[in-house]
Amino acid sequence: MGTAINIIVGSHVWVEDPALAWIDGQVTKIQGQEVEIETSNGNKVVTDLSKLYPKDMEAPAGGVDDMTKLSYLHEPGVLENLKIRYELNEIYTYTGNILIAINPFQRLPHLYNQHMMQQYKGAAFGELSPHVFAVADVAYRAMINEGKSNSILVSGESGAGKTETTKMLMRYLAFLGGRAATEGRTVEQQVLESNPVLEAFGNAKTVRNNNSSRFGKFVEIQFDKQGRISGAAIRTYLLERSRVCQLSDPERNYHCFYLLCAAPQEEIDKYKLDHPKSFHYLNQSKCYELVGVSDAHDYLATRRAMDIVGISLKDQEAIFRVVAAILHLGNVNFAKGKEIDSSVPKDEKSKFHLKTTAELLMCDSAALEDALCKRVMITPEEVIKRSLDPLSATVSRDGLAKTIYSRLFNWLVDKINNSIGQDSKSKSIIGVLDIYGFESFKHNSFEQFCINFTNEKLQQHFNQHVFKMEQEEYTKEAIDWSYIEFVDNQDVLDLIEKKPGGIIALLDEACMFPKSTHETFSNKLYQTFKNHKRFVKPKLSRTDFAIAHYAGEVQYQSDQFLDKNKDYVVAEHQDLLTASKCSFVAGLFPQLPEETTKSSKFSSIGSRFKLQLQQLMETLSATEPHYIRCVKPNNLLIPAVFENANILQQLRCGGVLEAIRISCAGYPTRRPFFEFTNRFGLLAPEVLVGNYDEKVACKKILEKKGLKGFQVGKTKVFLRAGQMAELDSRRTEVLSNAAKSIQRRIRTHIARKQFVALREATIYVQSFCRGRLAGKVYERLKRETAAVKIQSNTRKHQAEKAYKALQVAVLVVQTGLRNMEARERFGFRRQTKAATIIQVRWRCHKAASYFRKLKQGTIKAQCRWRGRIAKKELWKLKQAARDTGALKEAKDKLAKQLEELTWRLQLEKRLRTDLEETKAQEIAKLQNSLEDMQKKVEETNAVLVNEREAARKAIEEAPPVIKETPVYIEDTKKIDSLTKEVESLKASLESEKEASNDLRKKYSEAQECSEERSIKLEETEKSVHQLQESIHRLEEKLNSLESENKVLRQQSVSMVPNKFLSGRSRSIIQRSESGHVFGDTKMHVDLHSHSFSEVDDKPQKSLNEKQQENQELLIHCIGQHLGFAGNRPIAACIIFKCLLQWRSFEVERTSIFDRIIQTIGHAIEKNQDNNDVLAYWLSNASTLLLPLQRTMKASGPTEMAPLRRRSSSAALFGRMSQSFRGSPNGVNISFVNGLPGGVETLRQVEAKYPALLFKQQLTAYVEKIYGMIRDNLKKEISPLLGLCIQAPRTSRASLVKGSSRSIANTAAQQALIAHWQGIVKSLGNFLNTLKANHVPPFLVRKVFTQIFSFINVQLFNSLLLRRECCSFSNGEYVKAGLAELENWCYNATDVYAGLAWDELKHIRQAIGFLVVHLKPKKTLDEISHDLCPVLSIQQLYRISTMYWDDKYGTHSVSSDVISKMRVLMTEDSNNAVSNSFLLDDDSRLEEKLNSLESENKVLRQQSVSMVPNKFLSGRSRSIIQRSESGHVFGDTKMHVDLHSHSFSEVDDKPQKSLNEKQQENQELLIHCIGQHLGFAGNRPIAACIIFKCLLQWRSFEVERTSIFDRIIQTIGHAIEKNQDNNDVLAYWLSNASTLLLPLQRTMKASGPTEMAPLRRRSSSAALFGRMSQSFRGSPNGVNISFVNGLPGGVETLRQVEAKYPALLFKQQLTAYVEKIYGMIRDNLKKEISPLLGLCIQAPRTSRASLVKGSSRSIANTAAQQALIAHWQGIVKSLGNFLNTLKANHVPPFLVRKVFTQIFSFINVQLFNSLLLRRECCSFSNGEYVKAGLAELEHWCYNATDVYAGSAWDELKHIRQAIGFLVVHLKPKKTLDEISHDLCPVLSIQQLYRISTMYWDDKYGTHSVSSDVISKMRVLMTEDSNNAVSNSFLLDDDSSIPFSVDDISKSMEPIDISDIEPPALIRENSGFSFLLPQSN
Repeated sequence: MGTAINIIVGSHVWVEDPALAWIDGQVTKIQGQEVEIETSNGNKVVTDLSKLYPKDMEAPAGGVDDMTKLSYLHEPGVLENLKIRYELNEIYTYTGNILIAINPFQRLPHLYNQHMMQQYKGAAFGELSPHVFAVADVAYRAMINEGKSNSILVSGESGAGKTETTKMLMRYLAFLGGRAATEGRTVEQQVLESNPVLEAFGNAKTVRNNNSSRFGKFVEIQFDKQGRISGAAIRTYLLERSRVCQLSDPERNYHCFYLLCAAPQEEIDKYKLDHPKSFHYLNQSKCYELVGVSDAHDYLATRRAMDIVGISLKDQEAIFRVVAAILHLGNVNFAKGKEIDSSVPKDEKSKFHLKTTAELLMCDSAALEDALCKRVMITPEEVIKRSLDPLSATVSRDGLAKTIYSRLFNWLVDKINNSIGQDSKSKSIIGVLDIYGFESFKHNSFEQFCINFTNEKLQQHFNQHVFKMEQEEYTKEAIDWSYIEFVDNQDVLDLIEKKPGGIIALLDEACMFPKSTHETFSNKLYQTFKNHKRFVKPKLSRTDFAIAHYAGEVQYQSDQFLDKNKDYVVAEHQDLLTASKCSFVAGLFPQLPEETTKSSKFSSIGSRFKLQLQQLMETLSATEPHYIRCVKPNNLLIPAVFENANILQQLRCGGVLEAIRISCAGYPTRRPFFEFTNRFGLLAPEVLVGNYDEKVACKKILEKKGLKGFQVGKTKVFLRAGQMAELDSRRTEVLSNAAKSIQRRIRTHIARKQFVALREATIYVQSFCRGRLAGKVYERLKRETAAVKIQSNTRKHQAEKAYKALQVAVLVVQTGLRNMEARERFGFRRQTKAATIIQVRWRCHKAASYFRKLKQGTIKAQCRWRGRIAKKELWKLKQAARDTGALKEAKDKLAKQLEELTWRLQLEKRLRTDLEETKAQEIAKLQNSLEDMQKKVEETNAVLVNEREAARKAIEEAPPVIKETPVYIEDTKKIDSLTKEVESLKASLESEKEASNDLRKKYSEAQECSEERSIKLEETEKSVHQLQESIHRLEEKLNSLESENKVLRQQSVSMVPNKFLSGRSRSIIQRSESGHVFGDTKMHVDLHSHSFSEVDDKPQKSLNEKQQENQELLIHCIGQHLGFAGNRPIAACIIFKCLLQWRSFEVERTSIFDRIIQTIGHAIEKNQDNNDVLAYWLSNASTLLLPLQRTMKASGPTEMAPLRRRSSSAALFGRMSQSFRGSPNGVNISFVNGLPGGVETLRQVEAKYPALLFKQQLTAYVEKIYGMIRDNLKKEISPLLGLCIQAPRTSRASLVKGSSRSIANTAAQQALIAHWQGIVKSLGNFLNTLKANHVPPFLVRKVFTQIFSFINVQLFNSLLLRRECCSFSNGEYVKAGLAELENWCYNATDVYAGLAWDELKHIRQAIGFLVVHLKPKKTLDEISHDLCPVLSIQQLYRISTMYWDDKYGTHSVSSDVISKMRVLMTEDSNNAVSNSFLLDDDSRLEEKLNSLESENKVLRQQSVSMVPNKFLSGRSRSIIQRSESGHVFGDTKMHVDLHSHSFSEVDDKPQKSLNEKQQENQELLIHCIGQHLGFAGNRPIAACIIFKCLLQWRSFEVERTSIFDRIIQTIGHAIEKNQDNNDVLAYWLSNASTLLLPLQRTMKASGPTEMAPLRRRSSSAALFGRMSQSFRGSPNGVNISFVNGLPGGVETLRQVEAKYPALLFKQQLTAYVEKIYGMIRDNLKKEISPLLGLCIQAPRTSRASLVKGSSRSIANTAAQQALIAHWQGIVKSLGNFLNTLKANHVPPFLVRKVFTQIFSFINVQLFNSLLLRRECCSFSNGEYVKAGLAELEHWCYNATDVYAGSAWDELKHIRQAIGFLVVHLKPKKTLDEISHDLCPVLSIQQLYRISTMYWDDKYGTHSVSSDVISKMRVLMTEDSNNAVSNSFLLDDDSSIPFSVDDISKSMEPIDISDIEPPALIRENSGFSFLLPQSN
């Protein structure tokens, strides 16, 4: 409150205003205690000085989020702060730990979305902006951490938003505690769905609200031990029962009565109802309907809500029958009877209603009348029945109505609780109390008395809590508070409830006396409480009384107090309704004990109300309370309207002002040291200059000003009321004096400025005059100088003209001489060049002729050699055709020969085609050369003719003079020489003609040889065709014999019924049948024949019947447990043999597959818990899958369709089949007798759709049985896991107390470890079961890997959720159990356990942290990198905070480590995954990952199975491979030789050695690239070697190869082992991106079949497509010469028909480029994230020193260096990272993209932290961040655009935000200047938040003007419907950000033809092709 000391003229104050409650103004005059004030609306007010409050003119423009931070904590300050924040849509404000929520009356979706929940999850209270989520989070964390129940008290009047607030609380608690669903609905939904029912029966219209709750609701949300919601319950308190019988106008009764009267007509007729005004209980008020509300519609809505809650139609009918009965009961009136003091129904109308009531309640009408009009009195002598007078009967009637309605309401609540579902075992709850608020109307009756009594109780609880919080604050700051007195309302509670003299006790006493009236009751109150300070007797009333409540004085009318308080428990009523025929009514009144039924007992509503209130307070006292006060800003229920008086009354009623009074009683003003020194440091400048500690500086300032009563705590200054205003007044004086000094200096400056200007003007005039005089002198001198210059120029011109004439003459002579010399030199050079050309052409001609002769001879030799080989082959074929002795042997040989000849024929055709093409090319070349020679001859002849003509003309023209004879002789010599030259040319022409004739002869001979060879080939084809037809005829004969044989056998069987055959006969028949398939090798070919179609129909019919019987017998057989033969399951072998024999794979329709699947399904369904049976079928199913895969091949696209529908199943079997082949212990099943190769030698059949579907179904059953076995083991060990995470307390106590040498301790240890041994025993039994059933070890390893992962998840989550588990002794206990599991894994060996032990890494590291010693000495790096590298920061933080040492009493980690963890957690708050510290158990995760990896392998196997390459002999395969290999490698000379050798007879043995050699080379390559090969210049050696080897080995063109998978695995293993090693990751990123380019240029898809898999990974293909386009299109692209001798690099590489493995390899490599890029980027993010948390806000001490000291201070410079160290740490990390990428020659384009995303991440983290933390939005902090950003800008400049790119532009948000913080004169900036010039990229929401959160801690300036703030608010209101615009936070995009189209634009050309291979492979002859050409 203001005083004369701190309020002076000019002070800004608050003064009371009748319309606005408080209004601000400025003091203009002070006369004694009277003050004149000019208000802000222009009025002048005169008031008393003591009624004024000072106004804080330096308060933030956007208000403060916690009103305890207000400089002046008083009513107008609180009201103004709430108004400012409400105008900014900041509807939540703290007052300490109390949350004030103002209803916005509009949707604010951005405040309640999932992102906002994630922000508040785990955040400290007060760290973020006020929110209802923060209160719920504090309650939840307190419940989890302390194990104590919590409650949240939501209060406020109707319309303030209590229900919506409660809904948000339950939604957030459901978000934290999981979703406990019942019938598909969450607990939150079920509680809200019950609201319409409770509102219909518990809400009514009051004076202020049309839907006021007349009962208190306490929602208990129950949680289990893990903190998850397990149930809920609704507790109701203090139902206003008296409202059923008494009403006051214009209120209404409970809604259900009016709803029933508005029901459909049939319902009204059924219950005999009418308009509400016809019923006494409703017509006491004239209000029957509500504006805008349809009772008929609400009736139907209530019925629907009853259906949802689970109330049956029968119970609904009974409920509304009881409601109707209460209405009819109210219309029963009584009159005096014939006897004295008796009563009877008044008239026929009353009798009708009495009868109707009895019918509805299903009781006797006479008995109901007796119960209302008579009483039974039991005396020791007799039972007396006494009549009641009409008044007593009316009271009895009302008592019955209230009792029925109260019990009906309680039944509804119980029914709703049963529907929701309660957890009786729940230990912790969070309760949400929604109860009516304080009421004060014009007329206040008994209801308002009870309600205000409730609020007085709650206010006392609230005051105690606030007092407790004040105590904790003072104790925390270590200040003396013992003399402070706080307000208490215990005297009001004693006045109301104290016995025996309280108001309720006196009211009960008055009700017990029949003659008492409200006058006598009021007089009794006046006499009893006449001296009580809280009790007031009104002057103008004789029966009213007033009570001074905490919220104000309320006057009560006692007219109906006695009637409304009476609540008799009448035995007659109980007996009547207990005997009702309606079970529902009888259930409302259960039979009472005998002693309570003997007589009537008085009961009052007041006493019952008091008892329920006591129960509620006991419930609240058992919990930790949290308070939310909901406020309704206006009665119009519209947004943006703030009614001061209305809100001030609500704050009083809600106790907020009472809490402020409590705070004012102590120290209302609390300021942190740095804020206090920043604001009041100017009062004592010497303190700031002296560099004192902040605490000492604050104390010196206060002592200097002479203040008394203040306290200085540990971090804050505590000021008494009024002291803040006094300091502000002193500060104002200092600032005023400073302003005067500034004004004096400015006036002095202006005067001096004027004098200086006058002096300068004088000097200017003087200088001008002097300048004019000097100009005239200069003009004269200039004329003289001009005359001299003209003379000299004239003389110069004449001399120059003479010189130029002489120069031109000399140049003409020189030019002529030089021209003659040049012509002579040019003629000589032309002659020399012509001679050289002639010599070159002649030598070229000779070399070409020699080459053609050599080539012609080579071709002739090859043709003769091939013809000789073909004759030998033909002779062998004829010899084999004649030898037809043994039919079976001939068939086998001919089949093999046919296959070989077919392949040879194809190759011969191909060779012939190639030869013809070669010949055609050679002929074309010869013809071209011949034409060239002819042209040369013609040209030569033409030259000779011309020369002859020239000579002839010269002779003819020459005159016959003797002097010219020498010339003639000379011409004759020339003619002779020319003649000789012509003759030599003719000779050469003749030789060329002869050579040409020879070539033509050779060509004709070669053509004849080719024709002979083609004739021989045609004859060979005819002989092959004849042999093929003979083989076919032989097969038909053999098949016909076999079919006849079989039909005869079946006929003989059909003639004698099978059941009459003896066992021996049946076995003989079965053996004879089976012998046709599983015979020796000779019979194997018969399975390929399709000649069974030629059998007659009749035998075929009997054949089908027999096959049906065989199928029945097979199904019956496999349904039994057949056991195993060695390690081979018999059932699987039998099934496969039968299916193969019956040719079931090749038929379009069959039922055998479905029956087999049904048999397996029935077997596992009956034995779901029997692991032995499940393991048996898992072994059979997995074993059967292998031969199915090897045997079946799809017959075409139609049959292949089902396989694509189940890629995961195929992937699973792909892994199984690989494990069978690769493992030495795999299953090797010889399904065909006599075939030593087992499964590998099975023939492939064209499988139809049923067979393919059968394989899919079988695969699905393998997965299903696998999952059932795994889940069974989980169920078995789950109970033991709950006992393993924590030892029993008694045993653990004995371990802790006793010594390690105690015998009892050893026994306790054995007892504890028994649970772990139980798990080990279960695992051992399970492993033995799998071994006994020969389950493949691959599946066994997978099972135990997932089981151990399950154990890890369960133990680790239990450890994090239960604090009692995080102890030292419990860690030792769990560690001993883990040792048992480790021992089991060792005994099980890696064959069966695999990597199961590694799955326990989380719990192992957590337990290791618990039992490690000297935790306080461990740093965060040691903990997170050495002790617990796999645990996240959230998990480490939780373990560290929950740890307690119950053995040695040591402490957890240091507080410094805890604070660092908290900083890291805050930075990761945007990441939903990182905030979850619990693990998830995904049983399908590993299968999904593996299925994705192996899907392509299965498809590759399917494509390989479609080419029957395995049926070729070794010789044929070697011929094909060698002939194929000859088409690519070698130069031109060797091209034909490779073709010639392709038909040589090469044995299988050399081919085998060739394959082994290639395998060795592949092994050597993999071993080589697994090492770090480095770079040759900027070229990665590994990528170059890989591509050369793949191209040399023709790996792109083969159908099956493992080299690609091995390369990918090598890369994958390298990056998996070094996920945090950026050097290794950058090395492989450089290699992978470089290798992708030649792959794209070399490979092309071979057709639609091979291209199909590529469509499944369009993104990866598109990525590489962009990369390859960038390589090709850019002139600066990479130019890689991957093939020696090809100068063009990649562009000149030939394209090959790439098969599926190569295409898949390209996809996988592309994916690894993206993966490695993401890993490198995320590693850098992890490295700089801890530093970013320190960079957004400077430490307070350092920042304060920067603010206090001068810029010239040495200490200030040191502080600046200390602050900037964090930014320099980030710069250092960026520099090291860039050096790593440069050292590994990563493409600059990728480097730029990495840094662009990193800078975007820095921008998002810094900007979001700035918006969420107000302490960061200060001027000095802006300067600090600006200095750090300058460091980043300097780094970008040094890194250059080549590597940094546009990274600096990504910081635009934080740069503009910081620029706004540090800009001066903010109040003068307009919105356009801010949004377009200063901060163009920031949204209005972001600018608004920064503007309202800004505070200047350095100069004390203000933020933007209020006009700008209001304009921002208008723009935000217009965009309020846009959810995106309302979100002011940024999101971090971690996707792959680039299109690789531009990668090559910044890369240098690369040529690797000269790269030396590594020493490891240089000396190996198999890699000689890698050597450079010079070697």
